[in-house]
Amino acid sequence: MPAQVLRCLLLPGVQTESSDSDIARANEFMAGTLESLSQSCLASRSTLNCMPAYVQPQNINDLPITVMDVWDKSALTDQVIITFT
Repeated sequence: MPAQVLRCLLLPGVQTESSDSDIARANEFMAGTLESLSQSCLASRSTLNCMPAYVQPQNINDLPITVMDVWDKSALTDQVIITFT
């Protein structure tokens, strides 16, 4: 798909108006970032984001990893929240 079509599909998911100024600035940043990404970058990121995947723990035992935690419940699935609480 052309980059503009991908942006049109993704931008409605970025709510740009919010009463919380931090959320509004974060949404503006996301919308601006979408505008700066190339078609191939948008397509690959969208594909990776939408693919169901599972990494078997034994396959990453010897790899250095960084664990990032978010406190935004909407960014995590219920399964992840239940697993880590």
